[in-house]
Order: sequence, then structure tokens, then C-alpha cells
Amino acid sequence: RERRTLRARYRLVELATGSVVLDATAGSDAGIDVVSSEYATIAGENSALENLSQRVADQIVTRLSLYARQINPSE
Repeated sequence: RERRTLRARYRLVELATGSVVLDATAGSDAGIDVVSSEYATIAGENSALENLSQRVADQIVTRLSLYARQINPSE
């Protein structure tokens, strides 16, 4: 069994002033079974990386949505 970790740091910058209004990190971990078939192991790694990427992207979208709601509560 192996472990894969994906982390992404992102910033939201106000263009008018250049100030950073949001600076955050998103991340996720996944376990991968290493088996005797090299093909199966590679397929498992690829699948895990796709899933990790989707989870991290979802976290970023959620955080940006919460930020947008915070600065614009009527919408």
C-alpha cells in the first residue's frame, strides 16, 4: 500500500489594489494498493490522482464560493 498526497496553495488577488484577499491551501490524501500487476498499480495511481485532483478542485471552488458569499451576502 502506498499513499499519495496532493496539495495546492492558491491566492485571490484584488486587481485594483494588488492586495491578497484570500490565501489558502487545499489538499487531500489517497491510498493506493500496490499489486503484482504493474498495469493495475499504474491504473490505480492514475485513478487516485484524478480523484485527488477533483477533491482539491472542489475544495477550492467551495472556499471561493464561501468568500464570495461573505463579501456579497445578498446574492
